[in-house]
Amino acid sequence: MKHLWRYVISTLVICILPAFADAEEAPRWIKTPDAAAIARFYPRAAFQSRIEGSAAMDCQIGPGDGEVGNLANCRVSQESPAGMGFGEAVLNMAPLFRMQLRPDRSNVGGWVRIPIGFRLP
Repeated sequence: MKHLWRYVISTLVICILPAFADAEEAPRWIKTPDAAAIARFYPRAAFQSRIEGSAAMDCQIGPGDGEVGNLANCRVSQESPAGMGFGEAVLNMAPLFRMQLRPDRSNVGGWVRIPIGFRLP
């Protein structure tokens, strides 16, 4: 299994294309999950059945710490195929995201959509 995960990590394609709902400017990400992190969250049943999928979450930009914001109040906005655990997987990844807050912190409380694709070799 360990060897298989290494293979998945090296060939996993991720799509993180966040956008503000009230897009004045694109978010400046300080931290996002890498392929290894995404592989850890790949839904086990989907992985074992060789099913690819995607999900998106809508999150509020939280105050975080200082100039670095976090994600809060996340909810699944899209999941395909439904019921395979991709939506839950993206929600579990929310703590791995950090973004640069605007100097006036005006983006705190705004919304961002984060779609993530799960692809197998």
